[in-house]
Amino acid sequence: MSGTSKMLPTAFDYQPAKAKEKIHPAEKPVELLEDIIHCISKPYELLLDQFGGSGNFAIASLNTNRNVIVIEKDEETYDKMKENILNNSNDTVQEDKENTIEIEL
Repeated sequence: MSGTSKMLPTAFDYQPAKAKEKIHPAEKPVELLEDIIHCISKPYELLLDQFGGSGNFAIASLNTNRNVIVIEKDEETYDKMKENILNNSNDTVQEDKENTIEIEL
């Protein structure tokens, strides 16, 4: 595949977060998202998560040196997502009025 680091594997083996620890019902482990991001993009590219949920995609993007824009429509989920990103990142978070977070390395 042109423009990617490697092909996606056919299976991943990661344990999901415990139900009591989840921020969002569809939350994926950061480590899984990091592996996928390594396969589909290159460092310093800009990635978009239109359905921010827990914010783990943003955390994984930052951990793999990618810039990221995250959007979450639900206000309550957005607040939890923002807190999760801030607690797990040292990068500068820019926020606008439309529940969008943009993080640049």
